[in-house]
Amino acid sequence: MKFLVDMPLSPKTVSHLMGIGYKAVRVNELGMGKSKDKEIFDYATEQDVVLLSADLDFGNILAYTHSNKPSVIIC
Repeated sequence: MKFLVDMPLSPKTVSHLMGIGYKAVRVNELGMGKSKDKEIFDYATEQDVVLLSADLDFGNILAYTHSNKPSVIIC
C-alpha cells in the first residue's frame, strides 16, 4: 500500500509509515506543495495511492466526483 501525505500533516507521518513498511511521500517532496486540492486528488487517483490529509475538502471532492478512487483518509 502506498500513501500520499498532504501538507497539513506532519513529516513524521511519512517517517512512521515508512518505518512500519509502507511506501509514503509528502506532496511537497513531489513538488506539489502549492498544488490545488483537485490536482493532488487527481495525482492520487492516477498513482493509485491512499491520500492522507487533514483537509476536509478531499472528502467533498470524492463525493462530488462520484469516484471510488483514490481512497481518502481524513486525519
